[in-house]
Amino acid sequence: MVQIRFSGCDPLNLPDRFLIRGIGRLLTPEEEVRDAALLVEEGRISAIPSARELQGLADLPSVDVGGATVAPGFIDIHVHGGAGADALDGTQEALRTIASFHAGHGTTALLATVATSPWPEVLSAVEAVAEAAGAPDVRGARILGLHLEGPFLNPARRGAQPLESLLPPTQPLLEEVFQRAGGHWVLVTLAPELWPEELIRFLVERGVTVSLGHTDATWAQARRAIALGARQATHLFNAMRPFHHREPGVVGAVLLEGQVRAEIVADGIHVHPAAIALAARMKGPEGIVLVTDAIRAAGLGDGVYELFGQEVTVSGGEARLSDGTLAGSTLTMERAVANMVRWGFPLSQAVSMATAVPAAVAGVESRKGRIARGYDADLVVLDDAFTVHLTFVEGRIAFLRGPSVPGRESLWR
Repeated sequence: MVQIRFSGCDPLNLPDRFLIRGIGRLLTPEEEVRDAALLVEEGRISAIPSARELQGLADLPSVDVGGATVAPGFIDIHVHGGAGADALDGTQEALRTIASFHAGHGTTALLATVATSPWPEVLSAVEAVAEAAGAPDVRGARILGLHLEGPFLNPARRGAQPLESLLPPTQPLLEEVFQRAGGHWVLVTLAPELWPEELIRFLVERGVTVSLGHTDATWAQARRAIALGARQATHLFNAMRPFHHREPGVVGAVLLEGQVRAEIVADGIHVHPAAIALAARMKGPEGIVLVTDAIRAAGLGDGVYELFGQEVTVSGGEARLSDGTLAGSTLTMERAVANMVRWGFPLSQAVSMATAVPAAVAGVESRKGRIARGYDADLVVLDDAFTVHLTFVEGRIAFLRGPSVPGRESLWR
């Protein structure tokens, strides 16, 4: 049992300079350091002090993690919701709920993912995400910006996205999103076979990462989009033309193109572990991004919920529409990492797929996704069963598992 101890500091109001002690295993994630400590100053990691250096820091306030594993905080670039809230709700309260819930599962930064809905609702949600991403304070995980997953998708591969709200791409529609999102539009999922070349270039030139998804693209169409700057695939294998030996399609193009990263929903439902192993062998661990694709039902158990204006039933953790179509997931990031390890991936690779790789997709690789000097103190404390005991976001405690303290129940779950 991991026991977290605080010395000379209040968990609700940590000082600007403090130590994290008692780290049994520190994953940077490139290397593993045993019996380590971290010095945090003004929300950033300032040092990984040696045993000798620790002697001179003995009087500092400290958090002792009791021999647990400390990894970089997870970064989820494809998450719709959780704990009853969805980014499409278009409110700051909903976004705070999502950020707080996922912080309890080790996520320290995320892209709020807005799916297909009537266009005014999409724009309202985009505006709310931009406001949350621009907020100076942080509650729960840091919202880095917007992942727009729809409505510019192929109806034949729409998955759970509502058919009646899909739209063909036009420059005026894209400019509307830029107007509402400001500089916080980070990622877009699109079906490239429906897009004129000039519109893909329009996005790439403005720094938006183009991800191929909900698409019936052929090999040639996918290769054209990659040549134009597409660098990602949304939930690889799902909601896209399947691989065929005479028409490799988008799956074949993504697996063979080294500059394209692939999202994987590692819940054991969306993709068979053998298919994940195949993708990782083709792409290398640096080409795989673990995501949750979590919906508002995440964390709430089995039942009937609303998703993008439709009814979705969760049974045994699987979320499906009435016709059996998979409808997002109830996955959380620490379980995705645990699953990858259970399926035979080295821990360092699984952690990197949830930290350093998505940090690069989100454009924050210079400050998040690693434990190194100068990086944000975004950290997750885990036991051997991958249970999250403590989450730091920029040097502030966003989640602490443990007994309740009178007057401070909001910090504990």
